[in-house]
Amino acid sequence: MNEFTKMTNRAEISHSIEKILKLIEGGDDLREGLVETPERVAKAYATWFGGYDVDIASLFKTFEDGGECCNEMVIVRDIPVYSHCEHHMAPIIG
Repeated sequence: MNEFTKMTNRAEISHSIEKILKLIEGGDDLREGLVETPERVAKAYATWFGGYDVDIASLFKTFEDGGECCNEMVIVRDIPVYSHCEHHMAPIIG
């Protein structure tokens, strides 16, 4: 996805969030505390849901030398996990 498409999508998301907030608030204008919220939400969504263009293989490193002598499992603990439920877009933290 090119940068123009990403920015266009972000603008559409921001506009949609603004419409949702106006429906929730029951008015035509957003109150002062919500004026910049649609753009903040669109920016957050771009971060949270932006991994679809990432080449996953490029994130991992394998060790081609020196691993012949090791034949045991490697355990890594305490890795934070952040995701979102696809049904409600509610955050999942674990």
